[in-house]
Amino acid sequence: IDEYVSKNNPNFPKVTLELGGKSPLIIMEDCKDRLEDAVDAAMSANWYSNGQVCSNGTRVFVHESIKDEFVEQLVEKTSRLQIGHPMDSEIDIGPMISRSHMERVLEYIEVGKHVDHATLLYGGKRLGTEASD
Repeated sequence: IDEYVSKNNPNFPKVTLELGGKSPLIIMEDCKDRLEDAVDAAMSANWYSNGQVCSNGTRVFVHESIKDEFVEQLVEKTSRLQIGHPMDSEIDIGPMISRSHMERVLEYIEVGKHVDHATLLYGGKRLGTEASD
């Protein structure tokens, strides 16, 4: 769309198109020499603004030949994220927007584990004791 619009109207502003929040990120095997960059892109696509923006990546599809190494790097990098107050410059990820949203996310994790039989590799539980609406 952008290519078509820019050819026909060079003054048209850049836009982000949002299609219902089901934005896939596809990691192909030809990126194996830059796999760390792909992991960083996946983390950024999924966790920008704590994943609470509709245009964020919501699904990551990784070629099976690099899946194990991708997942290993993703879990390792995730384990190093600092979680806390969003105004602290040392923090990577802040809280969910509200208690109700946090509870909904925790319910989805349980559905993934018990209904979809997904494997949880890291986290999956509430951190800390403070939350407000």
